[in-house]
Amino acid sequence: MIFNLLNNPHTLKRLQSELRSKFSDVDQIRTGPALDGCEYLIACIDESMRLTPVIGGVTQRATLEGGIEIDGRFIPAKTDVGVSHHTIFRNERYFPNPWTYEPHRWIASESSKETIRTARAAFCAFGMGLTECPGKKWALIEIKLTIARMVYMYVLLCYRL
Repeated sequence: MIFNLLNNPHTLKRLQSELRSKFSDVDQIRTGPALDGCEYLIACIDESMRLTPVIGGVTQRATLEGGIEIDGRFIPAKTDVGVSHHTIFRNERYFPNPWTYEPHRWIASESSKETIRTARAAFCAFGMGLTECPGKKWALIEIKLTIARMVYMYVLLCYRL
């Protein structure tokens, strides 16, 4: 996420503006409704996880009774199949301009409901179902706190160097 923010200064500036409008001091940045209401922060986090998935490997499933046709090939029942997160997250069918860091794609006022619905259906940054990360909620809390505080302090840190 830091790489994405530093390589997209307009995004960093917008995130700083959001954080500075919600908090008057870095010590106010803590878990709760104010932090959870930082829509652009959450969009930046989701977009960073889309571009750089935290889970390696594939989203694996077993085919159902009777088998299934995938990409023109018949796959028998009870066969393990899967697709990598990287491939899903770069598919234009789910994410327009998939190679571009665009946090606004996750914001209802800036993208269509259908675009967001399609993206959310394909977005499984922490896995899904039985393979979903059990620490997902805690990880997201820590990411929000760390990034919000760091971005809030970013300008001050730059001047101290």
